[in-house]
Parts: sequence; C-alpha cells; structure tokens
Amino acid sequence: MSTRRYLRSLPLARSLAVIAVAAVVAGLYGSWIHQRLHRDYRGNYSGFIQLSRDRFDDNPLVMDKPQIRQTLVLLDNDGYDGQFMYYMAFDPFLRQFDSYRRVVDYPPYRFGRIGFPLLIKLFSWDRWRRFPITMVGLILGGIALAALGIGGLSRDAPPIAAAIVAFIPGFWESIGVDLPEPLAAGLVIAAFWWLSRRSVRLAGVCFALSLLVRETGAIFAVAAILAELVGGRRKNALTLATLAFAPFVAWRLYVGWSQYPMYGAEAFFVRPHDFGLPFVGLWDMWTAIRAHEYFAQSPEVTRAAFSYAGLIGAAIVLCVVLLIQAPTAAAAAGLAYGIVAVCLNYEPIWGAIGGAIRDTFEPFVALAVATTAWPRYGRSARIGLMAFWVASAVFVLFLSASADSVRSALAFWR
Repeated sequence: MSTRRYLRSLPLARSLAVIAVAAVVAGLYGSWIHQRLHRDYRGNYSGFIQLSRDRFDDNPLVMDKPQIRQTLVLLDNDGYDGQFMYYMAFDPFLRQFDSYRRVVDYPPYRFGRIGFPLLIKLFSWDRWRRFPITMVGLILGGIALAALGIGGLSRDAPPIAAAIVAFIPGFWESIGVDLPEPLAAGLVIAAFWWLSRRSVRLAGVCFALSLLVRETGAIFAVAAILAELVGGRRKNALTLATLAFAPFVAWRLYVGWSQYPMYGAEAFFVRPHDFGLPFVGLWDMWTAIRAHEYFAQSPEVTRAAFSYAGLIGAAIVLCVVLLIQAPTAAAAAGLAYGIVAVCLNYEPIWGAIGGAIRDTFEPFVALAVATTAWPRYGRSARIGLMAFWVASAVFVLFLSASADSVRSALAFWR
C-alpha cells in the first residue's frame, strides 16, 4: 500500500496526530510566553501589551479608574500597538465619546481592525481584569488554528507538516507584543481548509473574521475568489466575495460615519504612508546597515535584518516557481504579498526589523498553505519548499533577534 493510501486509510488516527502536532506547536510558543511572563513581567500578562504610562494617564476610558491602573505594567515610553487593542476592548463600538483621539493614536485606522478587541471582550466575558490574559490566549489559539489548518490541508503528507507553523518568523514577533497577526492567519488558513471541503459559506465567514482582525488578508480572499472564477464556479465566487467583504465594508462605513465629524472623508478612506517604490525601503535599510547606523549597539538586530530580507526575496522567487509548475490561490497571494513587502518604506516599516517581520508575515502563511499542495509540484519546487522552510527554521532559531529565547523555550521540552 502506498504512503498516500495508507494515510487516507486512517482518518481518525491522522486527525489525532494533527491535533497533537498543533498542540506541540502552540506549546512551543506558550513556553516562550511563560518564560518571558515570569522573567520580564513578574507573572503579569499586561506586560506583553506594552502600555505607555503617559497614554494611560491621558486616556478618558481608564484614567479615572485606579483599580485598573494598579493591575497593569506601565512603561515610561510610547508603548506599542497592542495597547490600542486593549483600550478598544473597553468601548469597541465608539459609544462613549465624540472624539477618540485620546483613546487611540488614529481612530479611523485602529477601530477599522475591530475583530481582535471584540473577541477580547467576548472571551473575557467583558471582565477587564481578564483582558491581558485573554489577548495572549487568543493569539495562541490563532497559532493552534493555523497548525490544525495546515495539518488538515496536508492530506498527502505526514501530520508533522503542521509543524512549519512554528517557523513563521512574524508569529514570534506578534505574540511577544500581544498583536493578532497569528489569529488573522489562522482564520485565513481555516478558510482555505473549508474551501478544500467545498464549504464556501464557512470559508467566507472565516475570511470575514480575518478581515475584521486585519484587513491585509484581503489579498488572500481575492485570490480565493479568483480561483473560484477561473474554475468556472461563479456562484461560489459571488457567495465567497459577499460573505468575506460585506461585514468588513459595513464596519468600515460605521467607523467612517462615527469619525466623520473629526476626520472628514479621511474617516472612510484611511491612507497609510507605508508604501513606496519597490526595494527603496530595503535599500535604505541595507545602506543604514553598511554605515553601521542600523541599531549599531545590537548586532543581533542587524543580523536579523540582513537575513530576513534574504528570506523575503526567496519567498518571492519560490512563489513564482510554484505558480509556473502548479498555480494555486495561495501561491498567487504569496507573490502579491511578497511584492507588497518589497514596496514598504524604510521609516514606518523596515526601520525597525521586529515590526517589519511582524508586518510581512503573509508570504510565509501563503507558502505554508501552498506547501500542502506538495504532490502537484515537480522536483525543483519540492526542493525549493524544503530549503525555504529549513531557512525559516534557521532564522527563527539562530538569526532572529529573539533566537536565544526561542531556543530556550525549545529546551523546555527536552
């Protein structure tokens, strides 16, 4: 009996194996979180959020609530983006104030990504004391969902294929600062899993949830819709497009309407200044590295920046190879995301490699999904995929700025 037939002959055993691998993957991330929780934050989950003391003291949602303040780790700096998700969970529907400029830095943009704050509110039972631990739990849940999805899609490969989720660099960056990119990715992968089962409605719901968490998943949704059209399934394409984008558009209209008095038409059409000409941002980063001006006191950051740029380039080339040999929606999306990555500007993105890794996680997610179509590829593509994931593992374990702590987390499982 061939390996493929053998795997298909044991559906229950395979499902249990995939679940076990997903649990181990989530456990690896969880052990890293556990170490940082007790080493850096004395057991307080709010440390991951990176809350600015000044912003908290000026935030009308919480500034007059000392019972909240005393439960948090507050920093004497500007904090990070996770703090906005935390504050939005207190008032996700923008009902308490006319202006939210003191709640978040840019309300039309921040409140456009309402999925994560709503899930925080839901899964914490609207108990603010549980907001920080719920944020971590949801992100870990997204990682587990991503691993389950990859394992489920890899029907002709061993269940261990789900372990590649452990080598998506952006996930390690996101979970360290309580941001929901792994959750958005898990929902996208779940959508592709449902599509593989021809359940277009459930796929559409997963895409919709992902877009509410992070709108950049739109490229995945468009690629899936185009695949349905190319396959002659126009009704499916229309259903998928409606379910995926209608909630996102409706919510953006609501946010625009609520913020129009303060921002005018900009409330509806948020224009981030992240994009420029291809490779200019990367070139500026390389120039800063050569001039020893890029985090000069942290050689591990410079090492991570240089090697990660190479990974992005490899992802683009690999997606082109996959599209030539066996076109899939995932490979097409990966190429599009790779092009977006090389068009990102230096100052807002590539100027800090940790944020750049977090903001360019999609090519890796796309290649993870594309890897599940392994039997359709020729020898060169298979070798390329193996080499890419080995390189990603090397980056996570030895070249990233957090490689030492990641290896320490792995040592916990010995």
